[in-house]
Amino acid sequence: METGLQGRERLAQWIERSKINQLEAAQLIDIDPTQLSQILAGKRRPGLDNAIKIARATGIVPDAWVPIEEDEEATVAVPATRKRQIGKA
Repeated sequence: METGLQGRERLAQWIERSKINQLEAAQLIDIDPTQLSQILAGKRRPGLDNAIKIARATGIVPDAWVPIEEDEEATVAVPATRKRQIGKA
């Protein structure tokens, strides 16, 4: 699955169900209409601020835009645990 596809599909469905156009959707969400158009076209993903605005207006959670298992930058290396020996730092 392409990253962000789920979010784009859900946002497009929300706009369609709401019977509004993209300009009205951008105004309701409080983002730039050009950014919304680019998000819907798959040319960009919303940043965190815009993902939160979309979530507030539509109920589409920010996770829908960047599924963790598909985002290499979201991978967090967990350091190996080390047992502390008594008397040693």
